[in-house]
Amino acid sequence: MSKPGVGIIGTGWGARVQAPSFREAGLEIVALAGNQARKTQRIAAELDIPYATGDWKTLLERPNVDLVSIVTPPAFHCEMSIAALEAGKHVLCEKPTALHADEARRMVRAAEARPEQLALIDHELRFLPAVREARRMVVEGNIGHLRHGEVRFVNSSRANLGRVWNWWSDVTQGGGILGAIGSHQIDTVRYLLNDEVSEVQGFLHTFVAERPVLQPETGAPDGTRPVTSDDFASLTLIFSRGGFVNITASMVARKNEPQSITLYGDEGSLRVEDARLWYARPDEAWYEIILPAALR
Repeated sequence: MSKPGVGIIGTGWGARVQAPSFREAGLEIVALAGNQARKTQRIAAELDIPYATGDWKTLLERPNVDLVSIVTPPAFHCEMSIAALEAGKHVLCEKPTALHADEARRMVRAAEARPEQLALIDHELRFLPAVREARRMVVEGNIGHLRHGEVRFVNSSRANLGRVWNWWSDVTQGGGILGAIGSHQIDTVRYLLNDEVSEVQGFLHTFVAERPVLQPETGAPDGTRPVTSDDFASLTLIFSRGGFVNITASMVARKNEPQSITLYGDEGSLRVEDARLWYARPDEAWYEIILPAALR
């Protein structure tokens, strides 16, 4: 039996991360599409992908593509996902789902009309062993009823004022920390609590208001361009069964901190920090949970 064939749309960081992961899972990457044909051909050669194209629609026409992985700026997610589903392909789309809720609803309707095809958003953090074990503990009542929680993502990846302008700086393309990081945090907390958000309060801010631009042909400096997307987000999620979770997401701190999710219930507390899980009973110290071998 031949391996399922994967076609990747997008030539950035996502494609380079996904390629080895797909192969490790036993899939074959058969095609790569980007918006610049020459660049796409070069990256396909580097990643040992046999077919490259500068037109993503031609990738959908290839019969050996069973799954389409979309790793583009969010502005293209809706059109590409629906087109791939209509072409009979399974779809794995990067987060955030789309630019706004109306686009997301269109994607959901297209997926629901084709129940025999997979249609997934790539929220991979819920599959981390520590997160899966934390969910089991929450569902089994180890923290009781949630009172409050804290989620922190604080790093310096965009604190450098010399970092050049790209789509991430443009809100019309779906750039910004709320979509890039906040979407992961919201999904992970919903998964951990097995509950839905009933109300949201939030604040977005842009600390770095402009970034340098480089000439595409030479790479020489070419002035600056305004940043319209957020590089800081602060949210409060209020859940349907009670309790709330505060989320802080920053890419402009001058210090990197471990990513963490801490949940405080009336019968215990849980903390996921990087890849490790901690638990505390009322009025007792934190201790690390050794993850089951089946999850590691």
